[in-house]
Amino acid sequence: MGERTTIVDIARAAGVSFKTVSRVLNGNSRVAPDLRERVLRAVADLDYRPNLAARSLAGARYYALGMLLSSESVANANSEGWYLPPFVMDLQARALVACQEVNHRFHVEIVDTRSPSLEAHLSAQRLHVDGVILVPPLADDVAVLAALEANALPYVRISPGVELDRSPAVTSAEYEGALAMAEHLLSLGHRRIGFIHGPPNHLAAARRYVAFQDALARYADAQELTAPGDFTVAGGSAAAAMLLGAETPPTAIFAANDDMAAGVIAWAGSRGIRVPADLSVAGFDDFPFARLTVPPLTTVHQPITEIVQAAIGMLIEGVNADEGPPQLLEMPCRVIERGSTAPPAT
Repeated sequence: MGERTTIVDIARAAGVSFKTVSRVLNGNSRVAPDLRERVLRAVADLDYRPNLAARSLAGARYYALGMLLSSESVANANSEGWYLPPFVMDLQARALVACQEVNHRFHVEIVDTRSPSLEAHLSAQRLHVDGVILVPPLADDVAVLAALEANALPYVRISPGVELDRSPAVTSAEYEGALAMAEHLLSLGHRRIGFIHGPPNHLAAARRYVAFQDALARYADAQELTAPGDFTVAGGSAAAAMLLGAETPPTAIFAANDDMAAGVIAWAGSRGIRVPADLSVAGFDDFPFARLTVPPLTTVHQPITEIVQAAIGMLIEGVNADEGPPQLLEMPCRVIERGSTAPPAT
């Protein structure tokens, strides 16, 4: 049995937007006759069978938006409870404020992507929202995207790594930001530089690593060292032990997020390794605590407020009501130099 046809498939076949297909299927009269005909022809050609539960919600408004989180992404690595990454907490706090500014409620929902009832769970009726924001790794989970589309529930993705033409999305210039940070370390004179990866399924972290590799490739004498990571402080400490335990350890470490960078600083301090005199440490995200590490963390700033406001604006205003490809906004990143990086010891 083939994969179920979604309204994204219909939109692509008809050459219209996701929003237009949704309007036609919901009986909305605000669609030009020629566009309506193209959509209906695509529906017939692809034998599309709409989700009747979702169709029954046409016109319903909850004046609420949601954010979906993966159950795997908030589980503690040691299964001792729950861990919510600072990036996600920051997104939630800023989304709550942004929703209040437009008189909308804000909900957070943890999604078990392995559930056999995923599609039923991700309906407007079940979630009581008018649209949802997806953050990594859910932003790239095709099963979740298909379930939302089957329910005709609008969504905007933050930092997606695949199928960028599938939905409206907001991202930051992560590649450029990571490239600039690697160049910063290289400009200080570092040539043995370690990189700590993010989780394996986190495509945004993968983009940061590609930028790191590209920067080092410009220097014939640069040496790359890597260690696995999981975006946690404990993961950063474990990676630091691996990298700094090498026969020829790095003089600088670039962690794919600030949590892991903080873990590196903590581990180094516990071993008498001075930051930045003996080891430079850099992170990515610029969480509030980056100013509070000792020394303060040099990192890449992501404009979280602007990203969240843009995502919420897309959901409320329906940016793709008009024809054309889904809107993709990219916000700039920048290196914030603090006290954790310096030239290598001679």
